Formats: sequence, C-alpha cells, structure tokens
Amino acid sequence: MKEIYNFICSKLFFKHFLIACSILIGFVIVVMFALKIYTHHGQAFIVPQLKGLTVEEAAQILADKGLNYQVIDSVFRPDMKKGVIVEQNPPANFKVKANRTIFLTVNAMNAAKIKMPDLVGLSLRQAKSTIEAQGLIMGNISYAPDIALNIVLNQKINGNIVSAGIDVEKGSVVDLVLGSGNASGQLTVPELLGLTLDNAKHILENAMLNLGTITFDKTVKSPQDKATAVIWKQDPMPDGNSESPERGSSVNLWLTKDVNKVSTESPKETSPGSTQKESDEEDNF
Repeated sequence: MKEIYNFICSKLFFKHFLIACSILIGFVIVVMFALKIYTHHGQAFIVPQLKGLTVEEAAQILADKGLNYQVIDSVFRPDMKKGVIVEQNPPANFKVKANRTIFLTVNAMNAAKIKMPDLVGLSLRQAKSTIEAQGLIMGNISYAPDIALNIVLNQKINGNIVSAGIDVEKGSVVDLVLGSGNASGQLTVPELLGLTLDNAKHILENAMLNLGTITFDKTVKSPQDKATAVIWKQDPMPDGNSESPERGSSVNLWLTKDVNKVSTESPKETSPGSTQKESDEEDNF
C-alpha cells in the first residue's frame, strides 16, 4: 500500500496524469468543433414565403439561402394560378439550418374532371349539398317564374346551361336557376353586421339572396384575417328605408378586423363622396 501511495504522490504520476487530462480535453474540443461545423451550430435561416411563386422562382430563392426543396403533392385550387405553390412545410418565417429540405405542394396545371351531377328538381339545400360533395363550388342563384319555390330549374357554369353527366372541372362554380313560386318576389334583407363572411353567405342563401361585392379594409392583411373579419357595413341595409330587393339580388358587404368599427360606423352617416373615397382605400374581393 505504501508503494502505491508513494507512486500516486510522485512527480511521475502527476506528469502522466496532466498529460492524460490534456489529451482528453484536447479530444473533447476537437470533437465539439467538428460537430459545430457539421451541424452548422448557431447558423439558422428564415424560411421565405413561397406561396404564390412558381417552383422555379422558389428554387432560386431557396438555393441562395442554402436550402433544398421537394415537391410532394399537387392539388387544384381554382382561386390560384396554375403551377404555383399553395402550401409549404416548414411554413414561412420558420427558422431552419442549412441544407434543410422545404416540402412544397403545387397547384395542378389541370383540374381533375368529374361528371356534372343532376341538380334539376332538387331543393336549394339538396343542390348545395350535392355541389359541395362533388368538389364543386356553389355560385349565385337566380329566379325564374315557376310554381315550385326554391326548386332547381337549371344548372349553369360560366353562364351556360350544363347537362348532367357532362365532364366538368373539379372546383367549377355552379350557378343555379330556381323557381320563384307564387309568392311575392320582395324580400326582407337580413341583418349581417358583426358576422363573418362564411356566416353571412349561409344567411344570404337561406334568404334567397346572393353575395355581392366584398370589400376588406386595411386592417385585413392575410387570408387568416379574411376568415375572421366581421361585417361593419352592408348594402342594402335592413333598416326599412331602402327598397326591398327581389329574389336573387346581391348584397354588398364591407369587412374589418376592427370590431369597434361595427358599432361606431353608421352607413346612414356616410355620404356618397366618402363612400367612394373609402372604396379607394380598401381591397375589393
């Protein structure tokens, strides 16, 4: 035991111990430095906004930032240009490291074809459900003299009557001609102030009216804002001062993210001149 103790306390042991510690510390430093280089530690890139760009435009932007891309899917969005990016993952403004792959979903160049369903003879509610189930879009409604109220007389795409069974593009907008019934064509305009656009669409359909011009003010800056914006003005208003609209008439809407505007702004106080100025400062949809 004494020999072991003397060896541990000797200069030779301390010398070897210090050499071993130095080698270990040096090895750890080299490994950490190598990992930092390999993983680009501390170096992050902000993912750019790619939605609405073509794949070629996105590829150039991503290459400049040291990022890769891969197209993983295609969908058809009739509200966007063909061939542009509609979704990206990770999303814009997300921080990633160099060489990260950004996955893209592109708007298809050609929409899938489907058979036009037979809507003639269906009620408005049944026709709308069938349209949406087939991947089509409910358009405007108009009325024609007929004994049956709100029963589909004709189905149209781009103003042309389309027979059942004809191939049409998925995502096409279908307009309906409905029977006006024997009742008077005059309607009561519903109160829409404070509602979102989706809620207003549903109410207008039930009231046998169409959605007219949609105007967003400057507080609405993104698609998410459009979905949650509320109506602060409508034309015609449900105040009884305007002439009652006929079935199939349009109601124009103004939307905002400023909920205080719903209660503070009054269309009755808005002059024609100020309405024009206001429209110039807003985005029409």
